[in-house]
Amino acid sequence: MGRRESGRQGEPLKSWASRVGMVRLPTEDLPPSSRRRLMAAVAAEVQDRQQQSLPVAVAQAQGLPMMLPDVPLGRGCWAMPEDPPSLTTGEPIDRVALRDRFSHPTTAGQLRIAGAAGLGKTTILVELADHLGQQAEVNDQAPVPVLLHLSAKVEAEDSGLAWLVGALWHKYGVDPNLAERWLVNGEVLPLLDGWDEITPSVQAAWAAWLQPWLALGYPLVLAGQGDDLGFRTVLTLHPLPEDQLAAILGSLGQEDWWRAVSCQPERLALVRNPLCLGLALLLQEQMPATAPTWPTSEESLIDCFIDQQLRQMSAIQAPLPPPLGRKPAGRWSLLPSLAAAKPPHQWLPWLAQQHPYDELWLEAMQPHLLQGSSQRWQYRLWGGLLFGLAGGSLFGVLIGPFSGLLAFAVITLMFVLVRSRDAINTNADLYPDLPTFLRFIAVRQINFIVLISTATGIGVLLSSQSWIGFGVGLLMGLVVGLAVRLMVLLPSGLLGGLIYGLSQILGDEVALRQRPNHGIWVRLEHSLGLTALFLWLWIVLKAGVEEVLPWIAPSLVPHRFPAMALATLILALVLWATIFQNVLICVQHVALRLVLHRSGVMPWNLAQALETAQAAHLVQHLAGHYRFLHPQVRERLALKAVLEASPQSNNLNRPSRKS
Repeated sequence: MGRRESGRQGEPLKSWASRVGMVRLPTEDLPPSSRRRLMAAVAAEVQDRQQQSLPVAVAQAQGLPMMLPDVPLGRGCWAMPEDPPSLTTGEPIDRVALRDRFSHPTTAGQLRIAGAAGLGKTTILVELADHLGQQAEVNDQAPVPVLLHLSAKVEAEDSGLAWLVGALWHKYGVDPNLAERWLVNGEVLPLLDGWDEITPSVQAAWAAWLQPWLALGYPLVLAGQGDDLGFRTVLTLHPLPEDQLAAILGSLGQEDWWRAVSCQPERLALVRNPLCLGLALLLQEQMPATAPTWPTSEESLIDCFIDQQLRQMSAIQAPLPPPLGRKPAGRWSLLPSLAAAKPPHQWLPWLAQQHPYDELWLEAMQPHLLQGSSQRWQYRLWGGLLFGLAGGSLFGVLIGPFSGLLAFAVITLMFVLVRSRDAINTNADLYPDLPTFLRFIAVRQINFIVLISTATGIGVLLSSQSWIGFGVGLLMGLVVGLAVRLMVLLPSGLLGGLIYGLSQILGDEVALRQRPNHGIWVRLEHSLGLTALFLWLWIVLKAGVEEVLPWIAPSLVPHRFPAMALATLILALVLWATIFQNVLICVQHVALRLVLHRSGVMPWNLAQALETAQAAHLVQHLAGHYRFLHPQVRERLALKAVLEASPQSNNLNRPSRKS
């Protein structure tokens, strides 16, 4: 995926008010279907995040269907950059006030949400996405909000517009060219979270890009602490005061709980944080308000919540005994037991430790998760066997058994020696671009044929045992190799160009990722569908040459077998070149998951296991990916993995990094 900075610099946007107000301004002719698909993806994500949020979990635990709409989102104060620091705790932030203030001309779509961890910055960000999405549905001139998280492997040299383009492609499947055009034209409004989770060097790089970007009038919302970055309005969140706490708990029917907590200063200070308040309410059965001992810090409260939910997951995920007469799968069984599930207190902390990002994409798992040479060699062998089996089956069916065995050996060896060190490039396009396709045909595949033909020519004429014979053999081998290259490359290029052109015409500019492992499943389905199409073409071609050709052109019958062999070779090469990258990605992912499961660190059906974690309110399932309930929950889970790996360390209540 090529990324490039936009050349449209210095051109100010039309005012935010004119975009969301009554005035309809002319814009470029952008694909309306792509816009609608993006809006649908954002709406589904917002709905999932709201339904799986901590306030909704608390309300459902109290027997309510959802969080009451009149409960404020938090408490904070609004300020302009030139205003002096506020000495008050602000006012309750309700939905109507948030929407009105954001649409006000003084804000102009540029807002920074500041506050300590757990005060509700992400909650307000999701509420804004809901509001802006509703605006975009009724006003074609309003930008489409997109929720992006900065901790998603962002680097200092990859900040700004280039990162936004890549993030839109990775999360929402927006074509990079379309994503850049939308960003430059203000057709999408980035809502950025995770500022506090990126390193200071990355923050500095983003600040250098943000200030001129905001000065041009582009709308953008950022959730995180930090110095002034040029935003027109800053919303600073504060802990909840006692009167607001009393109102919230009263709406939930928790007056007795509030009376018990309010008379304990340490507990009252703890539950003023909305995150801690929600966790404490979910732990009422195990930790009643009248209990003599309570957690004394945010970290210890989160640890209590995690331990309780992991116990709940273990009860749900308890392994069933094997059927009568069947032994459980042994350590050296070839295939994994699909029903086996590792204990949640083992795999979930490991997952949090290995994926220190807000969003968890199962298809984005990489071979760096493998530990030790044993796991890496298992990955090489499993990947090589699977990859060789895929390629060998293709060439064996189309060309013949000997070609299939030869392709199996070569492809397996290639993966073991070369491809096993490659990252799993899940961002690659379904179809290779035409230059990559032609290089694949001309270099990776035909060179092998050229080598064989050259060696054959040399071997035949070396029987003369003379230098002249050697030279003539070398020359004839090179001529044969060049002829084979031209005969195969030219029709392969034409057929590959046709496939690539059709993919550009028929492909979606916004390819939504709507299920776990969506990218892997799409690549597998695409490869199988394309293979079925080529097999149908091969059957038609073979039937035409063997049955129809004698009727139409009897004089060509003696040449039909060489022509059919060449056509079959071309079809096999073009098909393998087209699906090579997709098959490689699928094989890498399956081999990685297989080795990790066999090593005992991860369930085989990780998506099903994460659904159990979602029911325990530890993670959220959002369309094609997952995210932990809160960065602090993820950090404390990761710390459990570290402490379990180091038995001599037992201080689980040490402070985590504040976000």
